[in-house]
Amino acid sequence: MEQLPKDSATDFPEGGASDGFGQHTDPNGVGTAKVAGGHTYGEKPSRILFVRNINSNDEHSDLRTIFEKYGEISTMDTSSKQKGFVTVSYYDIRHAFKAMHGLPNEDMRQGKLEVQYSYPKDDNEGTLVVSNIDARVSYDFLRQIFRTYGEVDEVWPVGRAPHKFIEFCDVRDAQAALRALNGCAIFDKLIKVEPSRRRGECPRTLWLKPLASRQN
Repeated sequence: MEQLPKDSATDFPEGGASDGFGQHTDPNGVGTAKVAGGHTYGEKPSRILFVRNINSNDEHSDLRTIFEKYGEISTMDTSSKQKGFVTVSYYDIRHAFKAMHGLPNEDMRQGKLEVQYSYPKDDNEGTLVVSNIDARVSYDFLRQIFRTYGEVDEVWPVGRAPHKFIEFCDVRDAQAALRALNGCAIFDKLIKVEPSRRRGECPRTLWLKPLASRQN
């Protein structure tokens, strides 16, 4: 197994990179369409769900309780509840996957909920891009380094460029890795870690993978 050279420091610069993720374009894919609020929806797994057939009399706390049955949520937008829909965002994409398939089975007084994945333009989906990587660093070694901060879903190249995309299941883990590893020395080279501005096309695309087998 590859190891860091003994004389290679793993530096954690004070302050690190800024928190939060940058802008990137909507994911490209089959089965997406425009909906209210500048979102798109479709079948690619996303941390954000577009939930329809909501009763306008449902309390905010009651809806939150239902959504949190599937995992910790980061935000819930009920501003369009009077129109019959809300959006809910999960930190972990595996929890969103469970909710996507579980919410339609919830016993609601107005009938079955309709749930679809939603992709706002400013949602990073927990993906980082790593550059200035030493040629000796393999995919497995890079995964080992980043998974110290949480479950890494996938590592894949950025076209022909010597960069790599790192995708985390939980956006909070991606943020922690960003803060800790930006400027870290691996094989005497200081890697640069940034939030992805555009979700790359992974060779083994997430939406075709058995997410159910990796749920928490």
